[in-house]
Amino acid sequence: MSIFTAVKEAVSPLDAAKFYGLNVNRNGMCICPFHNDRHPSLKVDKEVGGGFYCFGCQEHGNVISLVGKIFGIDDKEAAEKIIADFQIKYTGFDSILNEPLPPEEIERRKKINERKVFAVKRRELCQLILKTLSEMREEKWQAEAKAMKVLEDNELYCWIIHKLDWLESSYDYLIFESEDDVKEAIEQIDEEVRNNVGEFEEIVRRSKSNA
Repeated sequence: MSIFTAVKEAVSPLDAAKFYGLNVNRNGMCICPFHNDRHPSLKVDKEVGGGFYCFGCQEHGNVISLVGKIFGIDDKEAAEKIIADFQIKYTGFDSILNEPLPPEEIERRKKINERKVFAVKRRELCQLILKTLSEMREEKWQAEAKAMKVLEDNELYCWIIHKLDWLESSYDYLIFESEDDVKEAIEQIDEEVRNNVGEFEEIVRRSKSNA
């Protein structure tokens, strides 16, 4: 039996998703970590041998490719990680992994996974903020060039002026504050950033439709 078969016959995508930090609801849906997702669009199967599919970005695959995409590793590394983390007995792997792991080692590995998931979320938030800041600045410059005398009536410009400093401060906080401080605030920052991104995109759409 290959390592890939051993993993796919032992761990379901749902179990892996939950173990590696995805918040899956009872319908098997969660926020997709592979694109800017505001509502749960990633479906993970609860059955061993099943797969996952995102209705937003169309990412899909099996339990191995799911873990690989979460951590940015190839399929072999992902399979080996699952073997180790779930203590799957597999004769084709190093014999030490066939022995039960002591509780302190299990706890150590869980903490490592939590830090990795946190790092991925932190990086994605920073990327989203940078992308949105760039778009906001471009829209701001265009609005100023077209409507210097009537800026107070320009909904998009006024919104950007109101939100720009906060979004820049949020980015600086994510980058420069300590990990412990950011951990305490990241869920609130995540919600506020995504809400502001949604408002920004809607105002841009409305502004362009009225142009």
